[in-house]
Amino acid sequence: MKAAAAFAAGLDAQAVRIVIDIYGSLALTGYGHGTFDALMLGLEGSLPHDIPLAGIPERLERIRTQHILRLNGQEIRFIPDRDLNILGNQVLPKHPNGLRFTAYASDGTVLNEQVYYSVGGGFVVTEEDFDRQAETEKAVPYPYTSCAELLARCRLNRLDISEVVLANEAALAGCGEAEIRRRAAAVAEVMEGCIKRGLGADGELPG
Repeated sequence: MKAAAAFAAGLDAQAVRIVIDIYGSLALTGYGHGTFDALMLGLEGSLPHDIPLAGIPERLERIRTQHILRLNGQEIRFIPDRDLNILGNQVLPKHPNGLRFTAYASDGTVLNEQVYYSVGGGFVVTEEDFDRQAETEKAVPYPYTSCAELLARCRLNRLDISEVVLANEAALAGCGEAEIRRRAAAVAEVMEGCIKRGLGADGELPG
């Protein structure tokens, strides 16, 4: 969803068609994880942390049946069976979770093309960002590359694992520990809401 929203935000009114190629494990798990739905909602500008949940079914039904996608305030034709290419047997070179977005003008000219990678933890990077990661990697106060190193850091600094992780997350995010706690609480709230809605819903699971 984040990748789709980022790509859509960079387009202008000339874009009348968008095609998304979904590769590797993203494609193979897409139906079960709701990836394809998230991509369509992202193209309409939605983001995971603030999307109004009540309207999701109606929006997806509109896209699937009427083939109307609302891109930056204008309606374009989007046919999921045509414009979502599910390529589970293909993998992009830098990561198994890859996406390629292509925007076209009315005459078929390619206006913009961008590759994104979903690298875990809710993080999405462009192909260019992926290449720069090693050069711009931020230092953390308690680095480790194995469980043994993590436990050694904890003993040396007399910290719990959670305290080490919290300090490292704050350094990576460039904010204070209070902000990390706030973000974690927001994620937990969304997850709890999802569980409650699931427990209260009737129907048959897809697949």
